[in-house]
Amino acid sequence: MAEPTLILYGGTFDPPHLGHSDCIRHAQKRFPNAHMIILPSYDPPLDNDVRKVPGASFGHRVSMAKIAFEEFLVKGSCELSEIEQSLPKPNFSIETAGFLAAKNPGKSIAWMVGADQLHMLPRWKEPHGLLATASLLVIGRKQQTSLKLQVQSTLQKALNLSIAESKADSFECLSVAPVYYLDLPTIDVASSSIRKFVQNQEPIPKTWLCKGVKDYIRKNSLYLKGVTNELPAR
Repeated sequence: MAEPTLILYGGTFDPPHLGHSDCIRHAQKRFPNAHMIILPSYDPPLDNDVRKVPGASFGHRVSMAKIAFEEFLVKGSCELSEIEQSLPKPNFSIETAGFLAAKNPGKSIAWMVGADQLHMLPRWKEPHGLLATASLLVIGRKQQTSLKLQVQSTLQKALNLSIAESKADSFECLSVAPVYYLDLPTIDVASSSIRKFVQNQEPIPKTWLCKGVKDYIRKNSLYLKGVTNELPAR
């Protein structure tokens, strides 16, 4: 299968941070001819069997994503889509990937995730179906000692897939699309940690958020206890 020409980057982005930006930057460097669509989740599926309720409304998360990823959006090689707002709820990756694959015939599609989400892949809805629709692109974080071994273990042990060939940064698997892994450093931060810092009114480390998103959170009083973070309907 040809290398990805369309990369889909889904996530809650609650809030979007510099680790997300690192993932985009690494992906675009590895696949310079690929277009990327950033997909804030409108209604995230269950996380560890618990409904994942975002701390900020979809409208706020979209607005923050536009600020956080502005450097990529202005170049035209990356776009931000609100399509999951109109897709069936909750938003499952396989359904979003299938919808966009149908809208982009002839494109070689990849679904991008951070290495911290890799262990959850077997619990996603129809993971084998997703990997048949799109390649998987896994971006490593700096604490990962061997992303290759983690990806290999997930494919073989958790998903029972047969690896036909191992390459420099990818696995060719039988019956599904290639799986790529980029064992590269990203900012070590989680959106949940940022929300806790805001709730506790502690200063957010400068390496976690861009100034524009930090100012947006403060201006709109996001993630504070007892504050309803909703935007008026557009």
